[in-house]
Amino acid sequence: MYTKADLRPYYLAQRKAVSNARASKVVCEHLLDRLHNYIGGPSTIAVYLAAKEEVNLDFAIELLRLVGHQLTAPRVTGDGTMTFHELDPDDLEIGAFGLRSPKESSPVVEADSMDLMFMPLVAFDDSGNRLGMGGGYYDRYLGMSDAVRFISKIGIAFDCQKSDDIPREKHDTPLDAVVTESGWQLFNDIAIG
Repeated sequence: MYTKADLRPYYLAQRKAVSNARASKVVCEHLLDRLHNYIGGPSTIAVYLAAKEEVNLDFAIELLRLVGHQLTAPRVTGDGTMTFHELDPDDLEIGAFGLRSPKESSPVVEADSMDLMFMPLVAFDDSGNRLGMGGGYYDRYLGMSDAVRFISKIGIAFDCQKSDDIPREKHDTPLDAVVTESGWQLFNDIAIG
């Protein structure tokens, strides 16, 4: 069995090899197609602003805003904390680690008001386990409140990021679904489409 540290460089290289605008748009199209059936009215959706070779959600973000969803995005700090703030794509700053982020003055959105969370990842497996970049930001955030168990956690990835097995530790929060160029893969009985 490989460790997370063993797997991370391999899947980062896989993601880098495929990362491109066309592949990201295909993932976004699959995401929006099924999401349209899932969400009846305006919802609060936690998105991420892509870094490096992550699937770029800008296309989906624009369309979700146009149809009236409230979007939030993370702000991370070098000390290991992450908060979600209202997202205005026209009013961003470069935050910790060179990540595009909502400005610190943007209103904070608490987990208990979120319906969905789109999560970047390095790799995933058929059990919904997620390998992140290794900082633990999402796991710490999701472990802070009981409210997060009601948030549908959707991993966003390229097909090449699928692993046979990701080691799961007690603090890891599994995904409810993942969306790739091939479409949706559900891990739990969430009502999406």
